[in-house]
Amino acid sequence: VDNHFIYRSLPLSKEFKFTLFIPDYEVSTAEARKVLPLTYDKKVAVSNSAKLVLLTQALKDGDLNLLKQVSNDEIHEPYRKKLIYDYDEVKNIFERNTDGILFISGSGSTCLGISKKEFNEKELNLTRHWDVLKTNPIYGE
Repeated sequence: VDNHFIYRSLPLSKEFKFTLFIPDYEVSTAEARKVLPLTYDKKVAVSNSAKLVLLTQALKDGDLNLLKQVSNDEIHEPYRKKLIYDYDEVKNIFERNTDGILFISGSGSTCLGISKKEFNEKELNLTRHWDVLKTNPIYGE
């Protein structure tokens, strides 16, 4: 088995704003893995894999419309979002406020919002506490 990782840095469009949403609880990776199905329909696996190439292109080009079209994850999000209280509400608030897109980051519970407009934290009025962090990626030259 080859244990080498192949990676490349991904140039990100400077047009995008990145916002982290961190709730006041954690979801363990083990718990997040347990909720995933053991198998997936071939159509779902092929669709999700094909979208990854376009997702990286959208991030590079600053193409928010393409990013929205290819960010419908069918492998993790439908299952893991159930572990993140208020996920659907946070997603709806962020996307309505910024016209952006919200993802589960890794196994959760942190979520990542990508948009071209700044998110107004005052819009996030929930019973549970969420920290909102606006991030600045390091752009390679």
